Amino acid sequence: MKKELLVSLLVLVLAVGFVSKEVFAGWTQAKGHAYTELSYAYYVTDERYSTTLNDSSGALIGTGDSFTHLTNIPKFESWTIKFYGEYGITDTLTVLTAIPYKWLRPQAVVDATGKTGPNDLGDIDVGVRYNLLKSLFGGPLSVQGKVKVPEAYKYTDPLTTLNLGDGQYDAELGLMYGKSLGKGKGYTKILAAYNYRFPNTEFYTFKPSDQIKVMLGGGYAIIPKFSIRGHLNYTRSVGNAKVSDGMITDAILKEQILAWTQDNMLIREVLRLEEQAISLSADLVYSITPKIQTVFSAEIKGIKGIGDIRTRNANIGKIISLAMVYMY
Repeated sequence: MKKELLVSLLVLVLAVGFVSKEVFAGWTQAKGHAYTELSYAYYVTDERYSTTLNDSSGALIGTGDSFTHLTNIPKFESWTIKFYGEYGITDTLTVLTAIPYKWLRPQAVVDATGKTGPNDLGDIDVGVRYNLLKSLFGGPLSVQGKVKVPEAYKYTDPLTTLNLGDGQYDAELGLMYGKSLGKGKGYTKILAAYNYRFPNTEFYTFKPSDQIKVMLGGGYAIIPKFSIRGHLNYTRSVGNAKVSDGMITDAILKEQILAWTQDNMLIREVLRLEEQAISLSADLVYSITPKIQTVFSAEIKGIKGIGDIRTRNANIGKIISLAMVYMY
């Protein structure tokens, strides 16, 4: 994966390359200052929005363009401890990372073998954020580059085993814009990004679809020590996922897909390479001191949506998390 790593690092360099002198550090940490967060999250799902077709017994028989709400999928749970950190190299340049440790529990595997799923470090994110403009229509504008690194866990055959990630690199580049609602009151922010997903060649050759990501969010201080935040996230598949002929053949032999459905079933249902989803989250934030906060979060992943902006080929799940934040 050396080539993928070099290209991903180039994305980070490009993100820093949008250089503007003497600008305010909007959406970046001040030089020598940091934001750190340690969180614990629980995720559960047993429903799914899919474009796959089922017969009367629930067996998969093909794919189509209509959306189906599946309620008979096996229960899946995961627990994640994650460290997230940002550090200001300069007032306008911040480095960031996210390091998760995961426990996965697919109920179908537990029922069949009595064993839980894998637990280990997951995909690690590293990135940079650079402030471009102090004020654009009254708010700061920044560019962010981020790379997903899949080297912390052992990747196994995706047709027969559960993995802690897709086993391939991602490189994401986006713009962040924010606007204050008044000193000490709150803020709004927008993130728009493109996520390029590199091919995976560990066992077979396949490429997850690239993604367009949009996030709308904000926060408001109800009282000085207590505030609320909300986020709406939409991830859209570009639709350029691919799988090799050898992988299709092996999937058929292992009875993962029907022969006549071929790559559509493998991409959409078995490997889930073209997921797109809408999620909505709410946070309750309590400031113990100016530097220490507790954050309770609840998130719904897989909101149906409307028109062409909707969840498809993705699970419907719920996430509850608790985090401790330290800033200096």
